[in-house]
Amino acid sequence: LYCLRAAWSYLLLPSLYLFSDGGGIRGEWRADDEDALPHMPAFFVDSGWAALGCATTEQALERFVAEVLNRVSWCEGSRVDELRATWKAIKSADRDERSFCIMAGRLGLDPYDRNEMTDAVARVIEQLDDANDGLVTDLTSAATVEHLEEQWSWVQAVQSKYKVGAGPAIAKGPKESEYVSPAKYGYAVAQEFRKRTELPAGSPLGSIEDFAKQILGAPLQRVDENHLVSREVQLVAGRDGSGAAVLVGPRNPIEENERFRSARGLFQVAVAGMNGPRLVTEAYTWNQRASRAFAAELIAPQAGLKLRVGGWADRAMVRELGKEFGASTILIEKQLKNAQVAVTDE
Repeated sequence: LYCLRAAWSYLLLPSLYLFSDGGGIRGEWRADDEDALPHMPAFFVDSGWAALGCATTEQALERFVAEVLNRVSWCEGSRVDELRATWKAIKSADRDERSFCIMAGRLGLDPYDRNEMTDAVARVIEQLDDANDGLVTDLTSAATVEHLEEQWSWVQAVQSKYKVGAGPAIAKGPKESEYVSPAKYGYAVAQEFRKRTELPAGSPLGSIEDFAKQILGAPLQRVDENHLVSREVQLVAGRDGSGAAVLVGPRNPIEENERFRSARGLFQVAVAGMNGPRLVTEAYTWNQRASRAFAAELIAPQAGLKLRVGGWADRAMVRELGKEFGASTILIEKQLKNAQVAVTDE
């Protein structure tokens, strides 16, 4: 593929990325380093993003490809022939093929490139269920190709062993017709849950299990089950046959990090698990980012932190806040910075 930014020396375009984050299509542009484009008359100094409509974006990209093919209609050569053949395959793909391509794309693979999509990899992807299933989405958005089969086997074994399934949603998700920032949504749900349990915004959170029981109306059980494959998948979260919440995965030896991970698991059970179990992973999809925001605000709410520090905090204050709220210093620092509180090194 050619970079459109290099098409003409006076064609000023930002460094733009289009991708699905699981909540919609996101267009993200990034600032340039001052010396990144020495032959251009200017460079971009700002970064930002915008939510794009799925249907309109797909139609625009389809028109773009069609126009490119029209412009090279007179050309002959293997590259043009390959492009035509790939586009024809994409246009004629049925539901199963589209599902396969979506899963391959989440794994960072080109499903039409035989060097990437080997028979072995294709067999593993074909074992998975529908690409839109929450559990499959979580897995294929996080796992690497080399660990995919082992991770899927472990997830299935956990589901069977602990009877992990779906449960009722405790909070409403965002409307499908509008894009909501995952951070904004996660914060809002954490604040709502605190209000439901009459836990003041400035108060530290005690036991995650005790809090979850108040919210869910059922116990929450944390099960230490080490799959020893990789760090990509951290927990399987869902409800068992009795309605109790179950979080299964290797326990983090650092207590503050374990609390954060369990809070993310609570989000998956209470908010995202109405159609089946979900995973807590290292991915940056909409769902996983929302779960991080939820856990951060639940454990160390910005309002409570700001009450204690005012307009600034130093490292010693960050450490004390970490001890008080049972949170890592990294979490405290991020919450303060997101609340526009300066953190100094003094």
